[in-house]
Amino acid sequence: MNPKKLAKKMMTLPVMVLLQIEQSDKRYLANVNKGEDLHKTVVYSMAVDSAVQDTTIQLDQSLDILVLHIGGKNMVMGSSRDLFWDIKFDMSPFLGVVLVWKILLRQDSQEQEVIPTRCDGEDGDLYLLTGLRMKFLMCILLGAFVVVSETANISSERDRDWNIWTKEFKKNYKNAEEALSRREIWEQNHNFVVKHNREHGQGQYSYTVGLNHLADFTTEEANKLLNGVIVPPVLVRETSDHNRYNNTKTATLPDSVDWRQKGAVTEVKNQGSCGCCWAFSAAGALEGQMKLKTGKVVSLSSQNLVDCSSAYGSAGCNGGFMTQAFQYVVDKGINANATYPYHASAGPCTYNSSAKAASCAKSILLSPGTEDTLKQAVANIGPISVAIDAGQQSFHLYHSGIYNDSSCSKTVNHGVLVVGYGTDNGVDYWIVKNSWGASWGESGYVRIARNQGNMCSIATYPCYPQV
Repeated sequence: MNPKKLAKKMMTLPVMVLLQIEQSDKRYLANVNKGEDLHKTVVYSMAVDSAVQDTTIQLDQSLDILVLHIGGKNMVMGSSRDLFWDIKFDMSPFLGVVLVWKILLRQDSQEQEVIPTRCDGEDGDLYLLTGLRMKFLMCILLGAFVVVSETANISSERDRDWNIWTKEFKKNYKNAEEALSRREIWEQNHNFVVKHNREHGQGQYSYTVGLNHLADFTTEEANKLLNGVIVPPVLVRETSDHNRYNNTKTATLPDSVDWRQKGAVTEVKNQGSCGCCWAFSAAGALEGQMKLKTGKVVSLSSQNLVDCSSAYGSAGCNGGFMTQAFQYVVDKGINANATYPYHASAGPCTYNSSAKAASCAKSILLSPGTEDTLKQAVANIGPISVAIDAGQQSFHLYHSGIYNDSSCSKTVNHGVLVVGYGTDNGVDYWIVKNSWGASWGESGYVRIARNQGNMCSIATYPCYPQV
C-alpha cells in the first residue's frame, strides 16, 4: 500500500489490530516518568529486506517495533516501515500527551535514531522489540488511534463527517501529519459549531455557524490569511457640509434597501489565500457607482489594485485600505476582471490603460462615522465600502442569521461592502457582501446587526468613489 495513503487511512481505521508474533527479543530502553525530559539516544541495526522498494511496504517481514509499555500493556507505536518510509512521518504532534518522540530514517535504512523527549502522560517503560516476525492482519498500529483520539481531540464518531467535509471543500493535505493537525482544529471548530447552534436553538443567538471552508483553520490563522485592512495613519474625511445625503433626514429614508435587486452588485468573489479584502471592497463600491452612472455593471479587477497600488500605500496581499485603491483609480483607472483576472497573489503590475473599464473623480471617506451616516449613504449613493472587525471565530464560521457578537471590537481588520439594509422580525441589519466565496455565510453575504452600538465598527470608516 502506498504509505501516503496508508497515513491518511490511519484517521479512519478502527482501534483493532490482529498481530501474530512468531518470535521476538525485548530490549529495554528507558523508564519514562510523567513530566520527565529525556535526552537518551538509541541507535540500533535494522533488518533490511530487498522487498522494500519505492513506496511498497511488505508487511510480513522481519521488523523492529517500538513499544510503549504502560499499565501492563504493550502499545505498538510503529516500526521502521510503519513510520512511512517516503514521507518520514513524525508522530510527535499527535502523540505528544503520552510521549513526544521523533523517528529519523536514514536513506540507506541501516540505522534508525529514536529520540524520546518528554512524557506528559502516565509513567511507563519504553521497549524496543527486535527480530520480530509478524503478520499484520488488519492495520499497522496498535493503540495509536486510541492515543490520537484522547490526546489530539479526534473522535472516530466524526470520521464520516470529516470525510464528507474534506471532499466538499476539496481539501488536500501535503502529508498525514498536516492532515492530523487540520483534523484536530476541525474537531475543535466542530465542537464550537455544535454548542453555538444548540444555544441558538435555545434563543441565545440570532445567527448560526457552520463548518465552512475555514473550519480547519484556527482563528489566528484565518485572521492572518484573510483580514488585510490596514487603516492609514492619516485619513481625510469629507466634512458633513459637503455630504449631499446629509440633507436627507433619516426618517424619510426607505425602511429597506438592497442594491443587488437593482443590478448594482456583481457576483461574490473569493480572495483565497491573499489578504486583499480591501481591494475587493473597493472594486465592489466602484462597480456599484459605475452601474448607477452608465447603466452597465462590469466586474472590475481586484488583482489590478493588488498589483498596482503600492505607491498609494497598499501592500498587496499583506494589506491595504479602500481609499488607497480609490485614489489609484482616480489617477490611473482600472481594468475589468476579464482583462486582468484574479490569481490570489501579488505580482508585477500589468495594467493596460487602453483597456480601462472604469475610473473615478474622487475618493470620499464619510463623516461622521455613525450608523445614521452610513444608512443615508447606502440609501442615496449605493454600495459603500466599510471596514469591520472580522476577527472572531463566530464570524469565520458564520452561516446564517443576523450576526451580533458582543466580543466584536472597535479595531477593524477586514474590508467588506455594505449593499443594503433591512429589518427582520423587528431586528435591524446591514446586508454585507464578503469576499470569502459563495459557500461562506448566506451565499457569500452576512447580515450584521444594525443600531446595536456600531456592531463590529461597521460605520466607522464608510467610503466610496465619486464617479
